[in-house]
Amino acid sequence: MIILCLAGQLAALRKKLGMSHEVLASRAGVTRAAISFIESGKRKPTLLILLKLANAMNIDLSTLLRKAERTLEK
Repeated sequence: MIILCLAGQLAALRKKLGMSHEVLASRAGVTRAAISFIESGKRKPTLLILLKLANAMNIDLSTLLRKAERTLEK
């Protein structure tokens, strides 16, 4: 369940920043398909991938995880 909340947070933040899948993937050093699969909940990201995505969006990983946790609590 937390993975789906995290996926939603990643997608929302990426869109808020005006980033496409391609831009985020390039900045994070992952594939566009990986971003798409993670955001759709079809793939569980590793901690390293989460860290890369957070860094690419200029957000602390802990902040991203807390936002996902708060979404889960609602």
